Amino acid sequence: MVRYLLFALFFLTLWSCHSFEGEQEVPAFIHIDKFVLVDNPGINEGPLDIEMDDANLYVENEFLGTYEIPADIPVLESSEHTIKVRGGVKLNGYSATRVAYPFLETYEEEVDLQIDSLITLTPHVRYYSNTVFPWMETFEDQGSSLIQMQGSDVAMSVVSTPDYDSIRGNVNGVVYLDNAHPRAELSTNYQEGIGYPVPGNNIPVFVEVSYCSNNDFGIGILVNSGGVDKEEPVAIVRSGGEKWKRIYINLTPSIQKYAHIEYINVWFHATLNEGVEQAVIKLDNLKLVTKSL
Repeated sequence: MVRYLLFALFFLTLWSCHSFEGEQEVPAFIHIDKFVLVDNPGINEGPLDIEMDDANLYVENEFLGTYEIPADIPVLESSEHTIKVRGGVKLNGYSATRVAYPFLETYEEEVDLQIDSLITLTPHVRYYSNTVFPWMETFEDQGSSLIQMQGSDVAMSVVSTPDYDSIRGNVNGVVYLDNAHPRAELSTNYQEGIGYPVPGNNIPVFVEVSYCSNNDFGIGILVNSGGVDKEEPVAIVRSGGEKWKRIYINLTPSIQKYAHIEYINVWFHATLNEGVEQAVIKLDNLKLVTKSL
């Protein structure tokens, strides 16, 4: 036991020497627990629904690193400094692909850093003013713009929730699957010959989705190229239990496969997981997000 304690002490001492070189050896700490989305009066962004995974921290414009939140971030500075924070996401829910979310402004605050003390920041961010939302679905009008496709066993249900939520309102969309109805396929504007144009010029296109599900489901697009709709799967969202989560799906690479696109539509699909008797896939505050040229 003593041998392990001595080894741990040696490791911590060595790490400390290499981490805090220079005049200041004891850091200040910045705690970031969450981001808050605030209204941009110049656009219609819909519900202020947000769930950032990471904080990308800058001190006086010097990039300090990317930190999964909640986090206590050590900063080898003291006194007044300009702190900038960008919200980061896991692209398509994958931990290996973490990036700053391209549609949110950078949070900035003057902070008085004190050695060996903790200051809490709650970054309030908003969408850039050139952000556009070609499609949005909140289910608050008691209907759904996600249409049952041919071959789907079920349609989207719109269900009232017992408690009002300031972000998700009091209704959400639900897909129910069971052994008699094991498959769902839904899309916007199904068989209507219309869709949403894409901006081109490598401008990012994302879908934001809040969900609570005991079953996996897929998100993709129907690409109309040459007058034909082609299914492009993009991501599989894994079941996540009883907690609501928000995921950010990057459609850009799938769109860039095509030299010419008339329009796209958002496509959801699911098959009953093995071992699940009844799947309940709740969706809310869906947004197709891009930027104007």
